[in-house]
Amino acid sequence: MGNLQDLLEQPIIEAAPDIAIEILSKNETRRMRTDKIEDYRRIGGKECWIVSPQAQTIEVLQLSAQGMSTVSIYGMGMTLGSELLAGFALPIEAVFA
Repeated sequence: MGNLQDLLEQPIIEAAPDIAIEILSKNETRRMRTDKIEDYRRIGGKECWIVSPQAQTIEVLQLSAQGMSTVSIYGMGMTLGSELLAGFALPIEAVFA
């Protein structure tokens, strides 16, 4: 296992993730969350999932150069899908079990 110095010497990845997953915490403000999602959008991210453990929901946002928009909000009894992951299906119960 490497140490912190080894990690710091690794090259910076300059590619945006296609999908970012944000898990809401009790201490996180709406502004903090919006800023993070805006960062993903600005660097070229395509989709963001916002996981709310308290509400037991996952909101899927589509990110583009023009902005962000909600695709859907998935709750218990529903199955999350993604335009970016063909055939992907995630029962919401599996996330919050």
